[in-house]
Amino acid sequence: FEVAFHENGLQYGSKIETKNRIFKKLLRGYITLKCYFPNYKYSIAFCSPKVNPATEKYIQEYFEVLTHDFQSENIDFYYYSNDKFNTEIAQTTLAKTICESDSSELFARSIKLFNIISKISSAQICQASPQVPIVEPTEPSSVLPGAVGEYIKIGNISVPVSKEQSESVQNYVKKIMRLLLNNNVLAGDEIANLQDKDYCKNIFSLQFPLIRNTQQGYKDDTGRGRYWSKESFGGNYYVCSQWWKDHHPTYLLKLRQWLISLQTVRI
Repeated sequence: FEVAFHENGLQYGSKIETKNRIFKKLLRGYITLKCYFPNYKYSIAFCSPKVNPATEKYIQEYFEVLTHDFQSENIDFYYYSNDKFNTEIAQTTLAKTICESDSSELFARSIKLFNIISKISSAQICQASPQVPIVEPTEPSSVLPGAVGEYIKIGNISVPVSKEQSESVQNYVKKIMRLLLNNNVLAGDEIANLQDKDYCKNIFSLQFPLIRNTQQGYKDDTGRGRYWSKESFGGNYYVCSQWWKDHHPTYLLKLRQWLISLQTVRI
């Protein structure tokens, strides 16, 4: 597995040069394995959490050529980027850290520290609003948060903690908000929080409140539609439609943390 992370998107120069560098890495890996471990079946992957669409197009197109040219060889090439990296690598790895007790592993340690800080931040927000009742956490859930297809219990309903692999972020947001609002399991104070811009920016990294009363309409002050207008959730609210692609991994992580935090609030 070759993993590369560039904060502004994978870039080794031009789009063509970036594509060429990736396939040089894959072919070097193949030659090395062929030399030192002959007569084995190989799996080689290139992984990057953020690849800009224009560069992604070149990589995907040539990856099909690579797979075709080596179809008679005993090797499988894999490419993980963007949403696929998030669902198949990042989220499954995060799920494993829940049960990992080896604190010497730096990634697992950093995630555990982040989770502790997030819980403290959530507690501080709740303490700032005394009308929000707090209860001690119950026994740890057997669900591994972030694992595809897993659910948690909020109120009397089951809510998925991550989107399905083939599901878009937008459709996943609609699904969980439909479950929460249509079934009336959110506390009144949380409903108010979700209509607060600063709260939603802190909790979800959104630039707009997550929900908006239908009486206010689905457009912002500039007249731009920022909410899905064809459906009212819970009969009274529009849900924000501004889930920008570059931030999908962040959105999914923060949505997961928010859903899990709802288990500690008496609904």
